[in-house]
Amino acid sequence: MRQPIRVLCVDDNADIADVLGRLIRAESDLELVGLLERADELEDTVAKLRPDVVVLDLGLEGRPALDAMMDLADAAPTCRVLVFSGRDGPQEREQVRQSGGWGLVPKSASPDAIVQAIRRVADGETVY
Repeated sequence: MRQPIRVLCVDDNADIADVLGRLIRAESDLELVGLLERADELEDTVAKLRPDVVVLDLGLEGRPALDAMMDLADAAPTCRVLVFSGRDGPQEREQVRQSGGWGLVPKSASPDAIVQAIRRVADGETVY
């Protein structure tokens, strides 16, 4: 049997982070390894927790999420970033692609769509 997909969530909205955490914990093939409110310590946290997938909000306080994503792509190439954002237009999707992201799922997506996007990104698929 396959090891659970290790997921780190980065969102500054406590309610959204809580919902994401509960959603991930409810799935037997997913494991929530941590929650962050900012991208400032993303590289260090990924090095310590070794998630397979980071679910990252674009609209974070502090360090811009796209900058953190670009650095993470170099520092931890096996870790895949799935952007989870209220902004999901063509411009945002292209920015995510150019910054090394594996996909973007809108915050308005169904819980099943979010879980499936995490699984697909973990399996090496892009989700746009």
